[in-house]
Formats: sequence, structure tokens, C-alpha cells
Amino acid sequence: MSDRSLKSDHPKDSIEMDETRTSKIESLLFPRGFLFQTAALLTAVNAFLFIVTVSKPAGFFLMVKWVYNANTLVAPIILLAWCGGGFILIRDRRKITPIIAVIVYALCMLLLRVYATHIEPYRLLTIEHTIATPKIHSTSPLRILHVTDIQSMNSGAYEQRVFDRVNELNPDLILFTGDLIQPRRLEDFPIEIEKMERLLAQWNPPLGVYGVEGNVDTWMERGANPSIRGIHWLNGESVELTSHGTTLSLMGLTWRQSHRGSIERIEQWFEAAPPNAITILMGHDPAFAYDALDLPIDLCLAGHVHGGQIVIPGYGPPVTFSAIPRAWARGFRPVGKTWLNVSAGVGCEHAAGAPMLRVFCPPDVTVFTFSPGGSNTLAER
Repeated sequence: MSDRSLKSDHPKDSIEMDETRTSKIESLLFPRGFLFQTAALLTAVNAFLFIVTVSKPAGFFLMVKWVYNANTLVAPIILLAWCGGGFILIRDRRKITPIIAVIVYALCMLLLRVYATHIEPYRLLTIEHTIATPKIHSTSPLRILHVTDIQSMNSGAYEQRVFDRVNELNPDLILFTGDLIQPRRLEDFPIEIEKMERLLAQWNPPLGVYGVEGNVDTWMERGANPSIRGIHWLNGESVELTSHGTTLSLMGLTWRQSHRGSIERIEQWFEAAPPNAITILMGHDPAFAYDALDLPIDLCLAGHVHGGQIVIPGYGPPVTFSAIPRAWARGFRPVGKTWLNVSAGVGCEHAAGAPMLRVFCPPDVTVFTFSPGGSNTLAER
């Protein structure tokens, strides 16, 4: 009788021991306040990455790269593996809700990465503006295409699609406002220059392709290839063009001149332009618009800020790396007596190996159609 009693009690004791062991594992893996502790751990990791990277060369972009990869790839995968297994094994139903919350968070961060890196940076927009002006002396409108910040790290299918789109728009003149290529390694420059020149050879508008250097184009100043084929560079220079009786006067600023401090240079060019010419001023950093506020220049073109790349709805881009207000980071607007167009650009910033990244700020090219008519006043545009 005693032996049978011992045998019948043994399975129950074993079950109780298993439950106790499982309960200890659950408490270890998913302690009370698990959701708060997970948030605190993620905050601590981000603070650590910020401290480690911000003081290094190209620290801001290195920080963006590490923080972005940590929060949208590494952490979500770890959290999904951790909480996914716990969701299957957990027996304490009271701990299910915070586990599900962490799983949802991890999935959202992975989806954000898919969109921000693999979808929006390739969603190229075409923005069109029509300007009526008596400076057009023919019945045919003049189409000018503004493209900027191609900033290719490794030219491929996307860049070819951009060049095809530009050709489809059939512009009379293409104006480029800087940042052509940005390879990750110095040894990649020769092949990327060659690939870009092959792409540029596909552009053949009647009035040509003119451009200015950007901050990532300073390799041209070091003699890597200062006469890259396909673009007529206007770094601190001007040129006059004629199309069907219409005269255009183009002025291009160097990267450093576009930071401001070029008032005298801009005034001299504007005063020397033919009276009825369409005047267009190009610079990479849109801050040069402050130097042109008091001049009725028909069009100022800039890039550099990429529209911010990341835009917070209702606020704008947190960072622009320019002296301009956030509201100027993208779009066509009156600025003093002139008009400024800042394009969001075609590519993305790749300093320190930063990934393709855009949120609520897709890439774009802009077409300006100058048509006959109007009184050439700001109110008419």
C-alpha cells in the first residue's frame, strides 16, 4: 500500500517541479515591468551609440548609420527571437500583453526599414512649374529641368531610371546643382566616374547641360577628373545662351561661394546680364539665396539639403546642414525679390557608409516651363 502511494505521488511531484522550473525561467526572461525594462535598454543602447560615434570623423552620419541599423534591424531581430519564443512557451497569460507589444514594435521597425531604405528613396517624383514671362520671345515655351544630388555610391538601375525619366521630359536645358557621385571607397572613384560619364552622355538637350559643384564634388578640385564629360561646369562663372530669340544668363557659384558672402559677385553678374534675359543663379547650398534677396533674379536653384531626407509631418526636417529655415528645405517659393527652388535631389547622403534613407521626403526632379505672357512680377507667378 505504501509502495503504490509513493508511485502515484511521483508524477505529481514531477509536474510541480517542472512548473516551478518553468515559472523561474519565465520570471528570468520576462520579469515584472518587462515592457519598461525593454524600453530602458533600447534607450541605453542608443545613448551608448551616440556617445561612441558622435566624436568620430563624420560622426553625425556614422551615428545615423549605427542607430538606424541598431533600431530597425539588429534590435527587432533579437526582440522577435526573444519574444517569439517566449510567446510560444509562456504559461503565465498575464505576461502575454507586454510580449505582444514588443513583437508589434519590432515588426513595425522592420517595416519602417523596408519602406525607408528600399521603397521611398526610389520613388522619384516629377514636379512641374509654369512661369509666364514677357522675356520669352517666341510662341514656343522654354523647358528647363533642375536636377541635383544624384550622389551615387554605385551607379546602377536606379540611376539609369533617373536619366531615362529626364530624357522623357524632353527639356531644352538641364541644370545640375551639385553632388554627382559619392563612392564609399577612394579606389572606386575611377569606375564610378566612368559609369557616370556614360550616363551623362545620354543627355543631349538643345541648350546643353550646365552645373555647379557640390560638397561631395570637391574631388574635382583635387584633380581626380576636373573636366568630367557631360556637364559644362560653371563654378564661379557665367554664360549666356539663346533659344528662338530668348536670351538666358546663367551664373554658377562654387560650393564655398554658395555658403553666402557672394553678394558682390552676384550683383556684378546680374548688372551685366542683357536687360531682357531670363536670369538664373545656381548654387549647391541654398544659403546663397540670402545674397540674392534684393535682386529680381528670375530663378535661383539649389540642392544640398535633400529636403532633409527625414521629414516630421507638421514640423519639417530636423536637420538640413544649411543656414536656411526648415521651410526652405524643399520646394519653389518667393524669397525677397527673387524665386528659389530647392530640390530634394535624386540620391541620398552616403557619408560614413550611411544607407539609403528617406521618410516623407521622396526624391524629385523639377521642370520649369517658361511660357510667353505675364508681366514678370512675383504676384503673377
